[in-house]
Amino acid sequence: MPDVLSHVSVRARNGKICFATCFDSGILSDLQAMDGKVLSLKPTSADVVYREVSESELSSQSSDNLEDVPPPSISLVKKQFVGRYAISSEEFTNDLVGAKSRNIGYLKGKFRLGLVSQLRLRCRLVFLRRFSEKANQAVSEKLQVLKKSLDEGDQGALGEIRKTVLGPVAPSELVEELKSTMRSSDMPWPGDESEQRWEQAWSAIKKV
Repeated sequence: MPDVLSHVSVRARNGKICFATCFDSGILSDLQAMDGKVLSLKPTSADVVYREVSESELSSQSSDNLEDVPPPSISLVKKQFVGRYAISSEEFTNDLVGAKSRNIGYLKGKFRLGLVSQLRLRCRLVFLRRFSEKANQAVSEKLQVLKKSLDEGDQGALGEIRKTVLGPVAPSELVEELKSTMRSSDMPWPGDESEQRWEQAWSAIKKV
């Protein structure tokens, strides 16, 4: 759960949304009493300071912001496929992984304390590739039918789609590359323990 929260908080920050947790019943009651009012929030390193904004203050700030200001723009760079399903931490770059993964890779070998080995699996590529396999043709065709039903307003098709995307078998190329990358990174290959363990691992990958 903490890892999920960290991802949510990063996205909230990037969207300029205040994402905070509170376990103080007094503060929660105070915030509930301010329902419908305008608040000013100021995050600090240890807390979030808040206060009610008066109508006069709000009007003054609105007047100051009437001048035309062009909306901020962003540039999105599409990630390029490097011809690999899986890459080891030694191959991590800005174009392939996020800052958290790069930081762990940077710290590897700099401390006596061992760090967890890691690799990156290109999940979007895995998702697209697995449906192009001949063995998964029936699953792919079923998905197209369900997608058409969903587009026509059948909301029940959404649940069926979620179940169907978990059906494909793993492409052999992906299995061999993932096995090789894990072993070269001193990570145990689930299939060495049993075929069931690999199936559990593949099921977890599909759920991502």
